[in-house]
Amino acid sequence: HGTKPRNVRLATEFRGPCGRLFREARGEIIISGSAGTGKTRQILEYIHQRCATERIRVLFLRKTLESLKTSALVTYQQQVLHEFDGKRVLFDGVEYFGGNKIRPAEFKYLQTGSVIILGGLDKAAKVLSTEYDLIYVNEVTELAIGEWEQLSGRTDRPTMDPTRPPSVLLGDCNPDAPTHWIMQRSKEGLLKLWPTTHKHNPAMWDRTTQEWTESGRRYLARLDNLTGIRRQRLLDGIWVAAEGAVYLFDRTRHVLTTSPFGPDRPPVGAGAGVDWGFTNPGVLLDRKS
Repeated sequence: HGTKPRNVRLATEFRGPCGRLFREARGEIIISGSAGTGKTRQILEYIHQRCATERIRVLFLRKTLESLKTSALVTYQQQVLHEFDGKRVLFDGVEYFGGNKIRPAEFKYLQTGSVIILGGLDKAAKVLSTEYDLIYVNEVTELAIGEWEQLSGRTDRPTMDPTRPPSVLLGDCNPDAPTHWIMQRSKEGLLKLWPTTHKHNPAMWDRTTQEWTESGRRYLARLDNLTGIRRQRLLDGIWVAAEGAVYLFDRTRHVLTTSPFGPDRPPVGAGAGVDWGFTNPGVLLDRKS
């Protein structure tokens, strides 16, 4: 009858690093692990629990808004919220606003006033003009270091409330190359990199029987068919580069969307030269340089 069901009790189990969030969440944290460890789902459950019990402003973010809509947002709507009908969730007391030309899309928790704002760095101006108590970046390896640091400046807003908890800049990812800025920033002590494993996913590992579930065995068998660097990253959860690699490709740094010579001077054309070299690869030279 349009009211919250009575006598319903839900229990959420947090394993591994995701369980640490309730005790240690502050500063910069990235949870990294093999494919299928459940890190995205558990992070979203953690955020949901906080929104339901506190008044906080949260930003859900990915490199592009469209990629967020087809990944973490689907998990949030279908697995975290209870019977979301596209507009509201009666059980959780959450309403959805689809956004307009001025305001981004958001979920609002009616009992606490918490808000989850949805965004992508392709439309950063729409969501980064304000500050947040918690920012969650899905697939954080897609970001450049400058974009991550820009997000850091949107947290820990000054306040006169001594009870306000510390802000959190939170991300998840599968392992990448050991030279990635995430690993380097972790080694410098600027962020916490928490590893997670398949046994941290209740859908894969049964703690009672101490055995893999049927779906867990099927998924591990699929990952076991991978080879090389994909197997090491997605099955073993290792930050590893391709064997024998000298130059490591980083899409955020090495893909140019505009000409470095300006709009009227294409990088390759009449009188232009390209020399990939060995010591200093990737040289583009035109006749006007």
